[in-house]
Amino acid sequence: MSISAEDVAKWMVQQLEESTSKKLEQQHAVVGIRNQFGEKFLRNGGASIHSDVLACFRGLTPGTVVWDSRGFWRKRTSNDPAGRRQA
Repeated sequence: MSISAEDVAKWMVQQLEESTSKKLEQQHAVVGIRNQFGEKFLRNGGASIHSDVLACFRGLTPGTVVWDSRGFWRKRTSNDPAGRRQA
């Protein structure tokens, strides 16, 4: 069975859900993706997550997860502006 970008995005959602800190740091995700799924789901020499994976992740978390400019995704709170994907 071939692994898809959606499979990787589902893994990211699971990591966020299971995190005791209630966030998913980008660097943690990059390392986990490299170890679990391989370099083909990364870009920029393995430093960041491929845009196909991120698009699937956004599709799986509409309105429930925001990107924090400090380098992590977290659950949306009541303080976050409605409709924004970035805090």
